[in-house]
Amino acid sequence: MIREVLEGWLSTRLDDSAKEWLTTQSAKVASGDRRTLFLAFGLVPRKTGKGDLRLNADELAEASRARAGWHPHNWSVDQAARILLVLTWPHERAEDLTSVLDPLFNAGEVRELVALFSALPLYPYPEAHRARCEEGIRTNIRAVLLAITYDNPYPAEVLGDNSWNQLVLKAL
Repeated sequence: MIREVLEGWLSTRLDDSAKEWLTTQSAKVASGDRRTLFLAFGLVPRKTGKGDLRLNADELAEASRARAGWHPHNWSVDQAARILLVLTWPHERAEDLTSVLDPLFNAGEVRELVALFSALPLYPYPEAHRARCEEGIRTNIRAVLLAITYDNPYPAEVLGDNSWNQLVLKAL
C-alpha cells in the first residue's frame, strides 16, 4: 500500500520523462536487478528533481492511513522516488531487503541517508533495522539525526530503553 501511495504522489508531480524513467527503473528493480537499484537510487535527483513534495491535507491523511504515525510533510520528490525504488525490491525475508539496504546506507551521501533513515517506519521487518537506526543515532550529521527523530515513529516503536535514552540525549 505504501508503494502505491508514493507512486500516486509522484505521478502528479513528475513530468512525463521522469515518470517513464522511474517506471522503467522500478520494473527492473522489481525483477531483482541489484545494479539497477543502486544506479537508479543515485540518479534519482537528476531525473526527478529535488523539489518538495508539498503534500496537501488529503495526501497527508492518505499517508497516515497507509502507515500510522507516518508524517511525510517535509519529504522531497527525490526522497519519495528513492524510497519507492527500495520498497519495490523483491523480498520474502528480512535478509532479502537488508541485502540491498546495507550497501545503500553504507555508501549513501547525506540526502540519500536522510531518505533511508526517514523511511525506517515504512520498511517491512522493523526489527531487522534496529541496529541501523542505533547506528544513525550516533551520527554527527544533523540532517540524518533529524530524519530519525523528527516525525518518525520508528524509534519509539522499536528501540530499547538504552537506545531510546541515547536518542533523547543526542536530541538535546
